[in-house]
Amino acid sequence: MTFVEADALMKFLLRSLFGAVLFLLGIGAAGFGAFVFMQSQQAAGTGGFGGPRSPSERVFTVVAGVVTPQTISPEIVAYGEIRSWRTLELRASNAGKVVELSDAFRDGAAVEMGEMLFRIDPENYASTVADTEVALAEARADLVEAEQAVSVAEREMAAADTQLAIRKNAMTRQRDLLKRGVATAAGVEESELSFAAAEQAAAGRAQSLLAAQKRIDRSALGVTRAEIALTEAERELAKTTHVAPFAGLMSDVSAVLGGLTSANEKVGVLIDPSALEAAFRVTNAQFARLLDQNGALGEMPLTVTLDLDDRPLVVEGVLDRADAIIGEGQTGRRVFARLMLDAGTLLRPGDFVTVRIVEPPLRDVALLPSSAVTEDGEMLIIGDDDRLSEVSVTI
Repeated sequence: MTFVEADALMKFLLRSLFGAVLFLLGIGAAGFGAFVFMQSQQAAGTGGFGGPRSPSERVFTVVAGVVTPQTISPEIVAYGEIRSWRTLELRASNAGKVVELSDAFRDGAAVEMGEMLFRIDPENYASTVADTEVALAEARADLVEAEQAVSVAEREMAAADTQLAIRKNAMTRQRDLLKRGVATAAGVEESELSFAAAEQAAAGRAQSLLAAQKRIDRSALGVTRAEIALTEAERELAKTTHVAPFAGLMSDVSAVLGGLTSANEKVGVLIDPSALEAAFRVTNAQFARLLDQNGALGEMPLTVTLDLDDRPLVVEGVLDRADAIIGEGQTGRRVFARLMLDAGTLLRPGDFVTVRIVEPPLRDVALLPSSAVTEDGEMLIIGDDDRLSEVSVTI
């Protein structure tokens, strides 16, 4: 064996011995680790190597507060919109052309009570008024003529009665003379014929008087009809001029000067800015807390806030009433609030507002953060020994 071969064999043996030592060290380390793991598992259920060990307590760092009973007035926060309970749709009562239009008949313009808004062409209606006035004059003339005819008929009736009385006296005298033998039967017959003719004439005059009186009634009815027709014509003429029934703001204006409108066509909306209310929705539980002992909605004070960026508008108000029905697919109750508005308020129908209602005060209650109590009323408290315990509370 040469020197080179002996040196290579020596290096091989040294490397094999070093690998065997590393392998044995690895097996020993794995066995020691398994032994330590088994010892730790056994010690977990015993107090070391003697008996059972009590579990160690965990320590928490929490934000704590003091529960202080006091008298608190809870506040309900809801969201709703401003509505106007006095909104009038302006409609053209008659068909025709718009011949006059107010300068304030524009969206957002303010109008005063009694101010003329627009006028429909009144010519046709004025002609109707003139015709009915003539008809009324004719009816009144007929009535006067009928009254005069009654007066004439009464005089004629009086004359006929006088003639009848004379003829009757003459007939009676002739009969007396006949009994005395002075008059003849022919004379008595002639007087009786004259009396009969006078009686017939009196009956005719009575019939004429009755007809004249009936004519007065018919003429009076004609006057009444003519007066009704004139009143109706004047009312139709007055409808051509539309005035504001109350002071308010204009909206949805569509009429233009010279435009044609049909009967009952909507030409605008008049809104009373002083007749505003807030409509908002609360849950059933909140609504129940707003009722008094009689089950009626009490007039609780509230505030309505309109967010105007850095200048929120706050208006005071009170609960007024609840809605009569619950909308399809809606929950809770819709409630209306009566607002204490100042002249020139900035609130407008459709404004989205925040409503805050102060409920009746509750005694011996504490105000806690919502995160301190669960939904089912469970809460953690710190006892005298600084340990946490769970209790149930009434929210």
